[in-house]
Amino acid sequence: MPPRSLRAYSISTIGLVIVLALSGFEPQARAAEPAPATNGAVSVPVGAVDAKVPIYGELGIGVGHTLLLGDTKAALRRSYGGAFDPGLGSSLMMGFVVAPRIFHGIGVGARIKGTFGSPQKGEGGDDYIFNGYALSLAVKAYPFAKTFNDGPYARVSLGFGQMTSKRQNEATSSYRHQYAIGLTLAGALGYTLPVGPVGLGLEAEVEYSNRSGTADGIGAMTYESGHVGGNFVVSF
Repeated sequence: MPPRSLRAYSISTIGLVIVLALSGFEPQARAAEPAPATNGAVSVPVGAVDAKVPIYGELGIGVGHTLLLGDTKAALRRSYGGAFDPGLGSSLMMGFVVAPRIFHGIGVGARIKGTFGSPQKGEGGDDYIFNGYALSLAVKAYPFAKTFNDGPYARVSLGFGQMTSKRQNEATSSYRHQYAIGLTLAGALGYTLPVGPVGLGLEAEVEYSNRSGTADGIGAMTYESGHVGGNFVVSF
C-alpha cells in the first residue's frame, strides 16, 4: 500500500483534473484570430466626419448706371427712330452657392440678376427704357478669411440672358420695342459681415453684355452694353 502522503497527493491530482475538465480549460493558449481584412480602408467612427455640404442662399438689391457700348446707341436710333442716354436704375438678384469646407472659402453656384433702367427723355421727346437680365454660373471666393461668408470677397459670373429696350410716348400710346439675347460677364468686389446666422454684404459690380437681335430695316444687329453699380446682398 502506498504511503499516506502519496495517496493524498494522488487524490488531490485527480480532483484538480476533474475541476479543469468541467471548466473547459485548454492546456495550450489559443492562437490570436487574424484581424478582418480592410483592403487598405481606414475605419472612421460614425459621426467623426461631417458629411453636410454648406449651401447658401443669396438675395440682393442694387442701384447702378447702364452703359451703351460700341454702336448700340446708333443701332437703336436706326431701329426705332431715336436714341437716348441711359440713367440710373435698380437691380434685383437671387441665387445660391455651394461651398464645401475643403474649398477653404470658395463657393460655386448660380444666380439670376435683372437690371431695370428708369425712363429717360430722349430724341423726339419720348421716354426710353433699357432693361436686361441674365441667368449665370458664378464663383465666389473669400481669399483672406479662407472661410465662406466672412470678410472681403471677389465674384465672377458668366451667363445668358435678354436685353429689352423701349421707346414710348404715353400721350400718343406709341410703343416700340427692341429685343436681343446673348452672353453677360460680370465681376464684383465686396465685403461680408457675419451677423448671427446671416451675412450682410456690400459690393461694387461691373457687367458687360454682348447680345444679338434683329432691327427693323437693318436685320441682324449686335448690342453691347454694360452696367456699373453697387449691391446690398443678404446671404443665409
